[in-house]
Amino acid sequence: MTRSHVIIYIALILILLLQTANLITLRKLRTTPTPNPTTNIQLPISAPSSPSAEISQKLDNIQDQLTKLRADQRDLTQILGLTTASPAPAPVTNLTADANYPSVNVYDQPSLSAKVVGRINPGRAYPYSTLQNNWYHITLPDATSAWVESQYVKPL
Repeated sequence: MTRSHVIIYIALILILLLQTANLITLRKLRTTPTPNPTTNIQLPISAPSSPSAEISQKLDNIQDQLTKLRADQRDLTQILGLTTASPAPAPVTNLTADANYPSVNVYDQPSLSAKVVGRINPGRAYPYSTLQNNWYHITLPDATSAWVESQYVKPL
């Protein structure tokens, strides 16, 4: 869960708490006696006609506030220079087959039981992006992705 999601969830909880407090206040105002007409004070109360209408009105208010919060979040993200983009890919480096072997099999998965998809030769550089459990994920000259066991290659 990202930091922005946490902020949105906290904001939603606060909105719900405020709406609950407003609802309690509204109910208290309905049960209090009307003010003395000589004081000329009128409280603006627009009571919905039914509980479902009241809930619908509250949900609309929450949705409006959530929309505003999302807009504020986008503004803050732009101001602070934050991003939710995926991290940059790992840097690509090269390796070659060990000179002790005339050629080395490469596989479609990091396993000796996987399908052989080609061979690599010493003296030629092959880009790799990942080292996983003693297997390098490489790219062959024809742009095929393959895996080679680390004991048969050396990084350049």
